[in-house]
Amino acid sequence: MNNVTTCRCSTRRPILALSLLVMAISTPSADAALARSTVTSLILASDTILRGRVVRAEVTADATGVASVEWLQVYAGWVPQRIFTVPWSGDPEEQRLTKVGREYVLFLRRTDRDEVRAAQIGRSYWPLIGAGKYSHGPLVTPVVGLLDILEADIPGLLGTEQIRVDGLPLGKDHASLPVMYLHVLVPAVKSIWHERQATKLHN
Repeated sequence: MNNVTTCRCSTRRPILALSLLVMAISTPSADAALARSTVTSLILASDTILRGRVVRAEVTADATGVASVEWLQVYAGWVPQRIFTVPWSGDPEEQRLTKVGREYVLFLRRTDRDEVRAAQIGRSYWPLIGAGKYSHGPLVTPVVGLLDILEADIPGLLGTEQIRVDGLPLGKDHASLPVMYLHVLVPAVKSIWHERQATKLHN
């Protein structure tokens, strides 16, 4: 039987170390060689797009695992219940939701069994943090590494913000990092989703 580790931590907004920003995006290794795509194609590949919080995470000794996620806002599609599970197999190109209390934008597809998976491997789970000196600025996703495989093709989505991080040289606690803005993403999701649904109705 595999050993299972259950992750529990505070649900307040975390202060991220610079290395953890990369880990939070969980982009695949260079060996994974995933094809580059766009944010628009990611939206179109999704059955459900939502903002959610990880409330429980279990990781086995072979790196497989499952997270329980509570949806906070649904931007497109639907989910059958307030708390749902998102599994991963442990493959190096897969993202993992192991940080309990962290909020994400999740781009999901439904399986034949009405379970959910990443809409596109390696780029479907976007951690959310507050920008600015006291993390009270706009909610953003740091995209360190993510831009290697995902083009921000929506106008205004990509920017640069000061993000509070640990582990910087003495006297510094912020770094200027590329980010994607939640307040730009959400209306784009709804617009693209509406156009897709309208196209389906006319076909």
